[in-house]
Amino acid sequence: MAVIGKIKRPITGQQFMKRLIKVTATGPASDTTVTAGSTGSITLQITLDINRNPINAGIASISGLPSGVYITSFSIDPNNRVVNVGLYNSNSSDVTITAGSVSAVLLVEA
Repeated sequence: MAVIGKIKRPITGQQFMKRLIKVTATGPASDTTVTAGSTGSITLQITLDINRNPINAGIASISGLPSGVYITSFSIDPNNRVVNVGLYNSNSSDVTITAGSVSAVLLVEA
């Protein structure tokens, strides 16, 4: 776990410390096909080795997406420790994303 910084947040007169942590997320759990010229989504599992649920996250980098496939959106599900990534396939043919082939580096507030 690489702690990038610490964030102080006042909560009812107290200081509550949060950490900005660099973590990885990998997925999808199974092969996923995105149809030509349309959208799809994949879920990446966050590997977080602390006892806190992630609150906010930003994607610093992502690798393993096929050429012509772009990220349209992403959201974090802190309860399940996953990142949902929306995709768009600009290719003229369907594209299959192989299970476990996508890896993302996230900056997570936890």
